[in-house]
Amino acid sequence: SVSVFADFRDEYLDSSIATGLIILGGYAKYGISANWQISDNFKTNLNIENALAHDIQDSVGFENNDANIRVGMTYQF
Repeated sequence: SVSVFADFRDEYLDSSIATGLIILGGYAKYGISANWQISDNFKTNLNIENALAHDIQDSVGFENNDANIRVGMTYQF
């Protein structure tokens, strides 16, 4: 199965000791995930967040302009 998702955030207040209150800009973050059932006991998944590598700042001082990629596998005995 494959899923496409979007996360929208409007401007918001954040703070840190160094900056005090600050308004951070809004952003849109897009991603995709896929799951594969390889056998009855084995499945794998792929998840890509911020797939378009937009510049985002989730909180003061924590900028992210890279795609986040996770791969996982599950085996059930």
